Amino acid sequence: MSITRRHFVTRVVPGAALALALRPAIASPAASFDYGVASGDPTATGVLLWTRVTPRFDSETEVSWRVAKDPEFESVVASGTTSTSAARDYTVKVEVEGLEPGGSFFYRFDALGAQSQTGRTKTLPVGELGRYTLGVCSCSNYPAGYFNSYGLMAQTDSIDAVLHLGDYLYEYDKTGYASQGARRMGRESLPGHEIVSLADYRARHAQYKSDPDLQDAHARHPFITVWDDHETANDSWMTGAQNHDASEGDWGARKAAAVQAYYEWMPIREPTARDRSAIYRAFEIGDLATLVMLETRLTARTRPADLADEMVYRSVDFDFSDPENPIALPGGRPDSLDPAFVRTIPVPFDLTAASPKPVLDFARIQSMQPDNMPAGFSYLPDTGRFRAEVLADPERRLMDDAQKEFIMTSLDASTRARKPWQIIGNQIPMSQINAPNLAEEMTAEEIQRLPEWLQPQIGFTRFGLPLSTDSWDGYDAERQWMCDAFRTTGSTPVVVTGDSHAAWAMAVRDPRSGRTAALEIGTTSISSPNEAELLGIGGERISRLLMEKNSNIRFSDLERRGFTTLTLTPDGAETRYHAVDTVFSRQYNGSVIKTMALTPGRGKAPEWA
Repeated sequence: MSITRRHFVTRVVPGAALALALRPAIASPAASFDYGVASGDPTATGVLLWTRVTPRFDSETEVSWRVAKDPEFESVVASGTTSTSAARDYTVKVEVEGLEPGGSFFYRFDALGAQSQTGRTKTLPVGELGRYTLGVCSCSNYPAGYFNSYGLMAQTDSIDAVLHLGDYLYEYDKTGYASQGARRMGRESLPGHEIVSLADYRARHAQYKSDPDLQDAHARHPFITVWDDHETANDSWMTGAQNHDASEGDWGARKAAAVQAYYEWMPIREPTARDRSAIYRAFEIGDLATLVMLETRLTARTRPADLADEMVYRSVDFDFSDPENPIALPGGRPDSLDPAFVRTIPVPFDLTAASPKPVLDFARIQSMQPDNMPAGFSYLPDTGRFRAEVLADPERRLMDDAQKEFIMTSLDASTRARKPWQIIGNQIPMSQINAPNLAEEMTAEEIQRLPEWLQPQIGFTRFGLPLSTDSWDGYDAERQWMCDAFRTTGSTPVVVTGDSHAAWAMAVRDPRSGRTAALEIGTTSISSPNEAELLGIGGERISRLLMEKNSNIRFSDLERRGFTTLTLTPDGAETRYHAVDTVFSRQYNGSVIKTMALTPGRGKAPEWA
């Protein structure tokens, strides 16, 4: 079947029109609902509801809730009471069951004479299904700009559920990452210091939830969320993070505080029979799709490879039969030489010749230390060995065995049920993305304008290394496992991804065979800065360089903020890349910058139509 635009008409309604159906909050002298309402983790017969009540006095507070088929609450289908207190920061979570599959519902909360905003939610459909639309977003940085993308998402009435793939908030202090314009916009981070304690994380969640555009998005769509790194600290892993050191206390305590605050403030069910950080889970969307949400940060991730510290450099064998006069063996080891006398040594290269020439004089090599290398000489990365010995090391983990078993079981059940789509909710890019040679592409003046920490890294781009080792490119054995799982279960996988602050349409290639194992849709950021701003050389230029370097990239936009929608049907799918033209003013225009169609693979990877 050919995919045409008429199969995927997205209906966008003005925000004001929909707001008529959703009553605002009403405060009382005793309490208020200042942080909106939210729903999440829908099932066919239930959904989790969330809010936060602010009582005027610190005491345990009773909260009632109601769910109805209509915004006037004349047809109430579920109701009840619960309580909250300072022990859970006055947040409220209710798991509602017994609802009609595939239905739309309205909900609200009452406490101490105050009434929350009305929210709208949906349960998952069952049985035959002709269409389902997922909104996909990530990387909402409060001081970096207004959440206009959330506002646009709230107005996109065709969305059935929103996937938030992480970096819902950022941990930095008020002068940290992307905070240059925060004071002018009245969006400086609170608390002003980097968040470390439970009170800190709670306060930062509260600040983000105070944003009206984020409140609108939550009130209008159920969310399915997962954290990435900034919900704890930048580039986090199971036992540490790049943005954590001993002066900030014990990492385990900080991680536990971040996880607790996340569960308190987010509309997500908490795992009961496993590690609290193991938030991987699956959702069944009628007979159309299975959504598997991954957790690749806090449960099992090992520390990512560091290019500077773990790089493998080009080496030459030396014969140490005479320890006083080692002899280079550039042509290989002679059979007569005892292997016990052979040592492999990284050597510098003379880059002044037409092609790099290795320095083979051992005494000279000893005098050429990396920190005082003569002009025109350098050690050269051995990218093949680095990829094989470091990046593909099976000891580098993103997932534990329990999660892998869960993924296999979920994919196998989905394909056995003959569902045409298997969707993978994924925090970090899974596709191979090698960096273009920016050292050659950028002028000396452009490099000098970069931040000091970034300038030395430009040199590494000469060697075709991954753009990031914090992504799946730094865990190639795990990517191989995932590709094998797709193949052995006969899946038609579409990976939806956040983290990179860029819009992508890519192919995940099997590291062993080189064949396409899945298609990947990357969503740009809600407000976080992008590579074009970081490098200062223009988004179209960077996209061109990346696509020239990486044949698996079909589309990229590294310049705009927004979100993505993925509409699934039995015979095809379409992704739309939505963008706002600014995050520095509340006056903005929204547009669809790219539309791409997919055809299901029927037991193998789908294809771009």
